[in-house]
Parts: sequence; structure tokens; C-alpha cells
Amino acid sequence: MFRTRTTTVLSLLLICSSFVGSVFGQAERPPAKAPPNHLLLSNTLSGWYFVPKEFKEQYDRTVSQLEALQDNIERGRVKVTDAQTDLAALKQRLEALRKEMDSKRVLVKGATVNEQTETTQIELGPERRLAITANHVHVIGWDEPRVKVELKKLVLSPDDKPVDDILRSMKIVHKRGRAEFTGQTRAEWDAHNKEWLAKYGEKLTEAQRSERQAQFEKTHAVHRDYVDKEIDQLTVEGLDYGSNKVIMASVMSEGGDGQYGSMRQRYGELTVYVPKCASVCIRGARRGLLVEKLQAALTILDEDSTDSDARGQFAVRGLTGNLLSLNFPLQSVADVTGHVTVTATQEFGFERGGTSHADNIRQITTAKPIAVQIHNVTDGLDAQFGRVQLDLADIQGTVNVSNDFGDTRLVASKPFSAVAHRLVTQSGRIEVELSPAAWKSLPVLAITNHGGLRTNLSREEFDDFRLEGTDEHDGTRRTWPGLRTVVKDEDRFAVFAVLGRMRQVIENTERSAGLDLFSRSGSVEVLRK
Repeated sequence: MFRTRTTTVLSLLLICSSFVGSVFGQAERPPAKAPPNHLLLSNTLSGWYFVPKEFKEQYDRTVSQLEALQDNIERGRVKVTDAQTDLAALKQRLEALRKEMDSKRVLVKGATVNEQTETTQIELGPERRLAITANHVHVIGWDEPRVKVELKKLVLSPDDKPVDDILRSMKIVHKRGRAEFTGQTRAEWDAHNKEWLAKYGEKLTEAQRSERQAQFEKTHAVHRDYVDKEIDQLTVEGLDYGSNKVIMASVMSEGGDGQYGSMRQRYGELTVYVPKCASVCIRGARRGLLVEKLQAALTILDEDSTDSDARGQFAVRGLTGNLLSLNFPLQSVADVTGHVTVTATQEFGFERGGTSHADNIRQITTAKPIAVQIHNVTDGLDAQFGRVQLDLADIQGTVNVSNDFGDTRLVASKPFSAVAHRLVTQSGRIEVELSPAAWKSLPVLAITNHGGLRTNLSREEFDDFRLEGTDEHDGTRRTWPGLRTVVKDEDRFAVFAVLGRMRQVIENTERSAGLDLFSRSGSVEVLRK
């Protein structure tokens, strides 16, 4: 079943135009023209949005002023009470500038695209496991017995030539069988290992043999639900690098700025309606991912994506089952009945980042960290991030989070479970807001080496301390200012046990129940609301 129409679209995948043109043999087209003295605001599916230069520059300056003031407040250089008037004025000015830019923004059109939609349905096999490999994926849980698949095809035509053959070449592909992306089967591994040990095994110790086996188990752990199983697999034909050519796209404003780059010619948006099943594995999806109301264990992997969009939407909203996300820019997780595991230590930000040249100086600027929200999880969270703006709320079960260089905020309205929880970072801020019930449920330890501490709890409940001693984690001599829950009739020397506990916190080894907050050089805030 097909539907066809024509609209306008611009890809967000940007590469240096001269480089791409020389590699792919594309003739450089004249840039699209934006109004004079305008600056680029954003990209959209229909082109570029530009705004008058003076408004964009005012907006950027105001954002920088607001961020600088907030940073001074966090670092204790300015008191909140002294800065309230300036904060309110800056926020009011930003809101006025946003409205002004919205009213004056201009859309500059990109290339023409032909759109066509293909629909099919499939039966799940006995394993009831589904793997989806595509660049743009929308998964929706539903109560029907079959899997429904819709593929929206987008093919750009910069010269308005017909693209019917290209549209027909893009197809939904379904197969049932062993998934090659899982690597070796158990039988293949056993045969290979037997042959390898016969040849080299005499040189190995028992510990080395065990390590080899453990490495195999670790490699296959992420695909454990799919190894040695006949599973259903969905892919999109016609989006591989060889088929999907690059076309040029550029825009320029005289007296303003512009953008030179390229875009892929073909795009496929896959929507999959999935009944309750054992598991779903989503691979790729770096142009966009949305999962809604799914009843299955869910795995998200950054594998085999042939295109990406840093400004895409990446979210899970409603999941009955455990979630595992690896090396993927997941921005939002909400309403999960199960356990959540997220590892994302790469830099996924794009705003304000890049390379600039001025006065014989080349400057490479790190992008603003992406914002990540994880809310309403019933069975615990294990998360490791490199640098994100992390917002956590209503996490039941164990909370185990490291956000190495980003800021973390946790809101706990319910009592914590009686286990060890931790939030750790190297240089980010930690902000924790506790309800009275959450505060009473566990002892809290907030500690830093080179940051500040802030709380609205009294010293009788949450006492401060300052220790100097050996860091049992790395053997260095350090200073440890902190705050800790007061325990009635506690031995006055008990505070010195903090040094040993910090090693357990940093290494995440076994320790008594409590909420441990540690930032090596950022501030730590604990507020009872």
C-alpha cells in the first residue's frame, strides 16, 4: 500500500562541502539566499531558520550572562539573595527576545523531497523476539496480535528530476533466522575455543583460561536474549552507504552567516506497532528514536546506523520490561516498570561546539552537554555518563549513577529502599531534593574534595565535618569536607570511617545502606522540601 506526495526537506548531516563534492563527484550548487544581515537560528525539515542579526546576538549575550551568574551562585561567589533581581531581569529579557525572534524568523527552503509510505504486517515467531535495524525508528506497543510496520520514504531531488525508481528501491525487509549481529553462536565458540586451546592452551594458566571465557561472556552479554535463537528481524533496504548518495546543500546571508554542507538523498522513517513479546532490540536509530507503551524487554544499541541527526528526538515513554541502552544519545526515559541500565560516556552534544579560526588561532570548543531526564522507574537505575545535564526523579530500587563531568539533580519524593545508593561525579554539581519521608529513610553522606556544600538541614540532623587523610582509592593525601546524617549516641570517632567508605563509594563495592553523594571538585547540595 503506497501514498505519495511532495514537500520540502533539508538534512542536518553537515560535512565540508568542498570535501564532499570532491569525494562524491557532486557539482557545488549556488547557495540558497537568506535575507541580508541575518544569522542562522536552526535547521528544520524544510530548510533553515534565520533571524535578524541584532536579535540573535542580543540573545546569545543574554544567555552567556545568565549562565555566568548561575555559575557564580553555584560556586559561592554570589549569594542567591543578592542575585535574585538580576536573575529575574535576565530571564525576563530572554523570554522577550525568544518571542521577538519567533515573530521575525524567516524560513529559507532547501531541496524538494518525494514522500511515499509502505505498510505491511508480520507474525512473530515462536521466540517472540524482534530486532529492528534502521536510522529512524518509532516503536508503539499495541494489543493486536501481529506486528504492523510502516515505512515513510523520503527522497530528495535537488534538480526536480523523477525519483520513482529510487522510491521503489527502498523496502521493508523481514526475515526470521539467526541474527548475525550477535556474533558467534555458543557451538561455534566452543568449537573455536577447543581448537585454540589444543594449539595454545598449554601456555595458559587456569586464571588465563577463566579470563578468556569471561571475555566471551562479556562480549555476548548485550545480545544474550538473541544468541542461538531464531528471531524476527526488520531492516530497510536502500539506505546503505553505497546506495544513498550525498547531495550538496548550502545557504548564505549577506552580512550575516550561513552554512555549507551536504545531505543524504534518501531517508526512511520506520514505525513499528508491537504486541506484547519477550524482547525488542533496536539497532542504529541515530536519526531518531521514540518508544511508547511497549511490553517487552528493550535493548538499544548504537550499531549499523548509516545516518544521524544530532538534533533528533531519542526517548522511551512507557515500558513494561527492563531497559538496556548502550552508547546511544537517549534523552528521556519515563514510566518504566522494570530496571534501567544506561551507558553513554561519549559526547553527544552539538550546541555551541565546533572549530573557529581568528587571528591565527584555531579554537576547538566543546559542545553544551545534552539534557537527559530519567523519571518514574520502578526497579532501580544503573547509569554511567560522560557529561550530561542529568535530571532524575521518582527512581525506586537502587540508584547507582556516575556522571563524570556533568551536573546531576535528583528529586526523591518516596522513601529509599534499604540498600546502598550513590551519585558520583568528577567535576559536576550534585543537587538532591528530598521529601521528609525520603530523608528519614536512609543516612545521607555528602562529600567533596574541592567543591562547596549547601543544605537547609540543621546541624543537629545533618552535621558538617572536615577530614584530612589518605584516599584509600588511589593512596593520595586529600582533604574531605562533607555533611552526614547524625546518628544518635554514635561514637565521636565514627566520622573517620568516612575515608574507608569513600573508597567503597568510588569503586561501587559492598557497603551499608545509605545515600552517598560525591563530587571530586563540584558542589553538593542537599535540601529537604
